[in-house]
Amino acid sequence: MILKRFRLLSWNIGQGGAKRSAAIVDALVRHNPDVIFLQEYRIASVPAIVRPLKEHGWSHVANNLTRPNISSLCVLSRTKLKPLVTPLDCPDPRRWLMLQIEGIQGTFTNLHIPPTGKGSLKKPFWDCILKHAQAQLKSPSMFVGTLNTGLPRIDEEGRSFVCSASFRQLGELGYSDLWRNFHGAKREYSWYSHYGNGFRVHNAFGSPEMSKRVARCDFDHSPHETGSSSHSMLIIDLHA
Repeated sequence: MILKRFRLLSWNIGQGGAKRSAAIVDALVRHNPDVIFLQEYRIASVPAIVRPLKEHGWSHVANNLTRPNISSLCVLSRTKLKPLVTPLDCPDPRRWLMLQIEGIQGTFTNLHIPPTGKGSLKKPFWDCILKHAQAQLKSPSMFVGTLNTGLPRIDEEGRSFVCSASFRQLGELGYSDLWRNFHGAKREYSWYSHYGNGFRVHNAFGSPEMSKRVARCDFDHSPHETGSSSHSMLIIDLHA
């Protein structure tokens, strides 16, 4: 039996894309994924990014836009999407978009975990992820997006990550860091600070039932070279 393979692409387009929108659309069309997970999506992204992508076949769209100039999340797909209710205990709903995708078994949650800083909701956000990851552990589920977290000296050059214990705990629950599954201890960074320090802040974690269907998980760093975004794309191939 030949299993159908789907391609997922997760990308933080940075402040809605702005003047880089045409380059963003070109890059997405070139990769031709079945499903696109966007972070830092804004209302201004609709005419500049979403409408052209719909013309290219990604006709099904889900987002959690709230108001102008506030970054949120968007998922575009060639097949129907079924958005699911955001957990009531999620401390920042615009950073959580959970749904199901027609033709692909499982639940997918697009995430943009808050950065570190004064008044940050990062720890309560991680607590929410861990709670719901535990509830979904026995079913095929994936948490994907900009997690802004990792392991010191492994996913970053220094030791500046906050909530690394939560990141590690997600793995201890039974979820697999899908990129690490294919690349082991390799160091590869998906975003660089203004000081030139590298970080792997874009991730995908799969439950056991989801992870065993994943055939590929790689970065495309070309956005750094083209200037379409300061964030790398994460590309995941999986069997339906």
